[in-house]
Amino acid sequence: MCGIGGILRIDPPGVTPPPLREAIPERWLDLLDSSIRHRGPDGHGRFRDRARRADGSTATVAMVHRRLSILDHAGGAQPMLIRGEDAGGARIDSAGIDCTGDDCTPLLFHGSPNSAVDYRPVQSAPADRLAIVFNGCIYNHRELRRELAAAGHTLTTDHSDTEVIPHEWRRNKWRLLDTLEGMYAAAIWDAAEAEIVLIRDRFGEKPLYAARWERDGVRLGAWSSSVPGLIAVGEAFGIPQTIRPLAVRAWIADGAFLVLPQRDVVEQYSGSGRYLLPTKQQGRGSQFGSLPTDLQSSKRPLDADTVEAQLRASVHQRLEADVPLGCFLSGGIDSALIAAFARQVRPDISAFTVRMPVGGYDESADAAATAHHLGIKHHILDCHPDPVTDLESQIRALGLPFGDSSLLPTTWVSRAARNHVTVALGGDGGDDLFLGYERQLIAPLLTAATWLPSRPLRAAARVIERTAHPRSRRSKLARLLNAAAATGYDQLIAIFPAPLLDALVEPQPGPDHGSVEAMRRQHGRDTRLDDLNYLEWDLLRKADTATMSCALELRSPFLDSTLARSALTATRESLLLNGQRKGLLREVARRYFPAEIVDRPKRGFAIPIGEWFRSDFGGLGTLLSDTLHSADPFPESRLGLRIRTEVARRFLHEHLTSRRDHSQRLYMLLVLAIWARSLPPG
Repeated sequence: MCGIGGILRIDPPGVTPPPLREAIPERWLDLLDSSIRHRGPDGHGRFRDRARRADGSTATVAMVHRRLSILDHAGGAQPMLIRGEDAGGARIDSAGIDCTGDDCTPLLFHGSPNSAVDYRPVQSAPADRLAIVFNGCIYNHRELRRELAAAGHTLTTDHSDTEVIPHEWRRNKWRLLDTLEGMYAAAIWDAAEAEIVLIRDRFGEKPLYAARWERDGVRLGAWSSSVPGLIAVGEAFGIPQTIRPLAVRAWIADGAFLVLPQRDVVEQYSGSGRYLLPTKQQGRGSQFGSLPTDLQSSKRPLDADTVEAQLRASVHQRLEADVPLGCFLSGGIDSALIAAFARQVRPDISAFTVRMPVGGYDESADAAATAHHLGIKHHILDCHPDPVTDLESQIRALGLPFGDSSLLPTTWVSRAARNHVTVALGGDGGDDLFLGYERQLIAPLLTAATWLPSRPLRAAARVIERTAHPRSRRSKLARLLNAAAATGYDQLIAIFPAPLLDALVEPQPGPDHGSVEAMRRQHGRDTRLDDLNYLEWDLLRKADTATMSCALELRSPFLDSTLARSALTATRESLLLNGQRKGLLREVARRYFPAEIVDRPKRGFAIPIGEWFRSDFGGLGTLLSDTLHSADPFPESRLGLRIRTEVARRFLHEHLTSRRDHSQRLYMLLVLAIWARSLPPG
């Protein structure tokens, strides 16, 4: 678990590039490094290299890495360089032209967290070398090490999972995406091809952002675990960031979305599997390593025995670490099953629950009952929330207007657990894969209801909203009516349904304007794809941001590729066994837990953000009010679109007077204003 970044510069044929150390200035690397420093407190490293391509252009690369040391403390330093003689001794055929001379000698640096950069030259034939920076964990690395050794590869570390990736690239090229089991984001420098290969895991557990720029014939590609680092590099290159108004509108609507607001930056999509920098196309699609994309076909029943065996194997595979490891334990069955299977291999493992500072949202008593039943060591930890400081720092570090308020409690849980463990197992993915959300049950009915007249549906929703408690069934009914009156499932999952979004955001003419719904349709509207999108763009982005802010590695057994494929290709009826949400998973849980644990009502991991705005908990209400009543909280010159401040203030008044619940909408507007302050003036 680390932070990675790097830059690839392409100088055109016939042009002599600047010297190796000047082509990509050290201060550019400092910009990348500063944005990922918090992700790796145990060491940092850099790498530089150069190679000529077959077309006569010159590729210069520089990589940066921040390390959170989990496996092989002595041998796992990065960037890691692999030479041809270690890969079975076979001659590598290069598509490029060998670069000779002192200016083409690769430079490598490994140091302690605060040490000054002091490169050392590394002798290696250009056609034979690979270098990698890697973030994540490869759970099947020992199995792959045995296969690689049998194929003639020489692995020089004791048990570094990083080392298997470049060897797998040499052995299998893009097929490595089928052989790696883990969470990962990695950049591989292939000197033989003079190109950078970016890879990311199937679900997108680890962030990987990329950008491309061109100026005066020089092409620059960059990648990072962090958006702010890329923005800073682009500005240093002389290309300031610009904003996509339509993407901003989409983020306001949903709180998180596929298309990033920054025009030059893209997220490395997990579904496409692979990516090259820089190319004319943003990426090269690949089915290797991907999960089923046609979720309507190949459906077959899934049984409890299969799920139990696959989840158990996944948990056991995720228990290797050279640092303290534990389990997050909530009141639900997902984390309970993970703890039960972990204890089978590690009887001394501890479970951790954080006591939340609000009644009704605290699951520590339920978790304690689960831990007692398992006979597992259990620690109930107190968190010390500072919501204003934490919110501003997390949005700044993420560099995106992320609108899920559960980012705050996830940050507090992670920070409290980090005082005890460096690695934690969590239950992300259980609800998404095994149909644990109410909206997944409602979706088919909602689709059928969209033919009803919209005006009476909206009118009925408005009547209910005036008196319904935000967490009541009547409030859920109002959301359902509003969704049926619009485009259906899209509106059910939106923070700002279409009527409210249209009232808040003024339409803008121009080629970049279009509807949020059209952007959603561009990326598929199957509700199971929506589940995966929500998992990747919201839950996993939130989990990574929160855990890495305190350098905690989080592993998610439910996202094992075998288990996930089984769930995604299962019939709906088998997943909803006995007509229950997550019925099949509950059937597995009944083998380990009594009914009072298995059948507890689902609470969800949330905070009463709306109540906190009203009570000014931690200063949140003051921050919100001061922000919305400031002179220009949403500057059009920065965001590229006009947000009607008077409408935002009306939402605030309606919420504070309890006329309507705008909890998540106000949170989204607060986050948007915080993010907007980080943007350069238009």
